[in-house]
Amino acid sequence: MPTAIFFIFMSGFSPPPPADPIRFPEQVVQRVLYVAISRRARWLIDRGEQPVTRPAFSDSAQAVDGAARPAPIDPAVLVESLVEQSALVLFVVSVDPWRTLYVSRAFERVWGRPREVAYAAPGSWTEYVHEDDRQRVREICAHITATLEPFEFEYRVVRPDGSIRWVRDRIVAGSREHGFLVGMVEDITDARRADALLAAQRECLEHIARGRPVAACLDLLTRSIEAIADRTRASVLLLDADTGRVRHASAPSLPDEYARAIDGLCIGPRAGSCGTAMHRGERVVVSDIATDPLWDDYRELADRHGLVACWSQPIIASDGRVLGTFALYPSDRRGPSDEEIRLLESAADVAAIALERAEATGALERRVRQSLRDLRAGEERFRSIVQSVPGAVYRCEMDRDWTMRFLSDGAEILTGYPADEFIDSRVRSWASVIVEEDRAQVEAAVERAVAREQPFTLEYRVRRRDGEVRWVYEQGRATYADGGVLWLDGVILDVTVEREMQEAIRESERRFRVLADQAPMMIWLTRPDGTCEFCNRAWSGLTGRAERDLTGPGWLDAFAPADRARLLELVTRQNPPAPFQLECRLATPLGDRTVLIRGAPRADSDAEPLGYVGVASDITDLREAQRQARERDAQLARAEHLAAVGEMASALAHELNQPLAAISNFATGASMRAASGELASGDLARILREIAGLAQRGGALIHRVREQARGRTPAGGWVRPAEAVERAWRSVEHDAARVGVRARFELDRAPQRAPIDGVQLEQIIVNLLRNAIDELAQCPHDARDLAVSVSEAGGRLRLEVRDTGRGLQLDADRLFQPFQTSKAEGMGLGLAITRSIVESHGGRIAWTPAEPTGSCFTVELPLDGRGRPEPAT
Repeated sequence: MPTAIFFIFMSGFSPPPPADPIRFPEQVVQRVLYVAISRRARWLIDRGEQPVTRPAFSDSAQAVDGAARPAPIDPAVLVESLVEQSALVLFVVSVDPWRTLYVSRAFERVWGRPREVAYAAPGSWTEYVHEDDRQRVREICAHITATLEPFEFEYRVVRPDGSIRWVRDRIVAGSREHGFLVGMVEDITDARRADALLAAQRECLEHIARGRPVAACLDLLTRSIEAIADRTRASVLLLDADTGRVRHASAPSLPDEYARAIDGLCIGPRAGSCGTAMHRGERVVVSDIATDPLWDDYRELADRHGLVACWSQPIIASDGRVLGTFALYPSDRRGPSDEEIRLLESAADVAAIALERAEATGALERRVRQSLRDLRAGEERFRSIVQSVPGAVYRCEMDRDWTMRFLSDGAEILTGYPADEFIDSRVRSWASVIVEEDRAQVEAAVERAVAREQPFTLEYRVRRRDGEVRWVYEQGRATYADGGVLWLDGVILDVTVEREMQEAIRESERRFRVLADQAPMMIWLTRPDGTCEFCNRAWSGLTGRAERDLTGPGWLDAFAPADRARLLELVTRQNPPAPFQLECRLATPLGDRTVLIRGAPRADSDAEPLGYVGVASDITDLREAQRQARERDAQLARAEHLAAVGEMASALAHELNQPLAAISNFATGASMRAASGELASGDLARILREIAGLAQRGGALIHRVREQARGRTPAGGWVRPAEAVERAWRSVEHDAARVGVRARFELDRAPQRAPIDGVQLEQIIVNLLRNAIDELAQCPHDARDLAVSVSEAGGRLRLEVRDTGRGLQLDADRLFQPFQTSKAEGMGLGLAITRSIVESHGGRIAWTPAEPTGSCFTVELPLDGRGRPEPAT
């Protein structure tokens, strides 16, 4: 501020010297005041006011300190040029009354207003001081007026656009005699911002260094930047690298609704200022949100909250990753100044430090927490393992007493003595509980292992407090240092039960071998490779080979080659192992024998295969007995076949007897009538048709009997039940007339068609009619009545044949069985065949006594058709 020193004025006035005093000729000082007053006077004259009287100045050209003054130059021109071009606001005021006599051109730049406002009413310039500083400034001015002493103070000035500038006001000279003050105003906004930025950075870094939460650090940073950057709102958004979305971090002055609305939005090439800056990795400046295409999708949101511009600086990590953005929202549509750009960059750098420190701290904390968890888990596992060991974990000295430095509580279970009694051998030593006969062996085994720097394992006995002797198993190793043994670490387990079990197993194996040798069957055990581990004496007895020759691979040598390979494959290559059964040929001194091998896999407690165990039985005699039994079965089957053929022949003879007898009757009658000349040509044709029909019926009967003998079901058909009854009656009509049977038929309620084989239905009716006629032939002539009815009820065809004979002459349980008859010449097959036909159609047949005498046979057959198509009409 070189021009500040020009404001020393008034002859005889000496202000306090600066730190590095510079003196100027008196004429120059006088000219400064002259220029100031003359400018003020001219301004007053222009306004029609009376100017202040110019003070008297000495134009003396006397020598200073005996030296002649230099040739004078026009001081007004020199001072005016320097003062008007100065960056400082230079001023001269009168104190009584307080009025501005002169203010330099820099006033317009700092205040943002014309100089005329300073020349208005006295103190009018204080109206543009920030309201929080105004009263203080006025009080300071009153003090200066009263004392006319040099003074320095700072305050804020509000410019017409609302922006605020910090200034430092210095009163550098004053004269009570002349009533003037000279001073200067310096714009310190940039300096204060720089100081504020440094302070904010320092405070934020202190927060980071102290491990404060990153949210608190970012909030402090945004508030500090808002305090520095006038009329702006700051925000920090973070980038979720996994999803490519922004996350709100800090925005103390932005509306909460706006912060919530942008939280979670995707970054991209047209995602507003911040989303685009994260996408590009470079600063994005939008000076007018209303027109910039980057804000097309978010313009309405910004407008709703009064946001007009946004400058966004990416927060870049040291490895080049984009962590987020630091953004400023100015209150007017404009771009940032150079100072504001530096502010953005500085804030982004501090935010990057905070975020990276938070990442590193978080990672470190996670590692520490994991390490602590692992440590605690390890300690817990160690404690759990130590406590779960059915013995004692120890660390001891390698001396004669085995002095314990650490011994787990399991020692009390082993010995009956508390573990702490063994520590440092304070009560007793470990050597004292070892059975005396085993102590030398223990010492020697440990010394050998330590000398070879190898682990040691040993078993020995300890004597408990109650006198009981227990077997223990010890495993340990030495820790070496400086060429010697530092200590021994190990575990001691109680193996008394295991040793007892091993002895029991050995005893069990001995008993097993004795029992196996006494068994009549051959018992064997194999290893996983198929070699024999054990064969009992029965193998030796059957094969004639010694037991030592049967163990190992030699046990397979007696089998036939093909059986040998198959058996070896079964006991070695099944995956997973499974039970099996195999018949083999075995060479013996008595010749080849057939043996049945049965095997099952065996495994240890960990399910690891141990091989197979099995038995072998000599089944040669069994197979011979089975062969003989098969031969007997074949003979019996042939006999049964012959019996079945006989039964079929009997049935065929029974069924053919009826149509053949009818044919014979028709032929005999026709012959007799032809001999007497009573046979007309029409009657002959009718008789021949009847004979032909009966012959066809006989052929159909033969076909059905043959199909039944082959186990086949004859194909069904459709029949008119009434016509079937008529055809059946014609077959037996001659015999009925011969006996004198009076027949009555009730066919009115018979269905038109029925899904029943016609021939078989006729066969049923003929059998029942012939049975009734034979029964009526044994009755008086006036009691030979026969009734046949056919009806439909409940979806079934119902056929009834009643007679007035003697009734049932057989046991009802044997009535429908083959070869059961009460007739002297009967075969006993009629009713059995009838029942077979009825049941093949899904029907049933029953006998009931008729009233007052006789028999009634009822047949019911289903009419559902069994899927048969309806015949064409």
